[in-house]
Amino acid sequence: MARTVAIERVLRAHDGPVRPIEIWSALRCAGRNDPKMEVQVTTFDLWERGRIGKVGQRSVRRRTGRDEVPAAGGGGLGRVC
Repeated sequence: MARTVAIERVLRAHDGPVRPIEIWSALRCAGRNDPKMEVQVTTFDLWERGRIGKVGQRSVRRRTGRDEVPAAGGGGLGRVC
């Protein structure tokens, strides 16, 4: 699965704002080995393209009211390990 889709699934699995380091940690728990910097850059790119919302200087959230990628088969991207 693409990193962008994996990040969106992590955000969808959390109710509130999520910091990029928390996104990276959730991806690691799901068995992905994306470098931390690439997760941060991809998160910034998703925000620039309007696919996720920025809550504060260091937190992002999923967008609401948009087409969402189904969570089925997410590989546990929302769980905490």
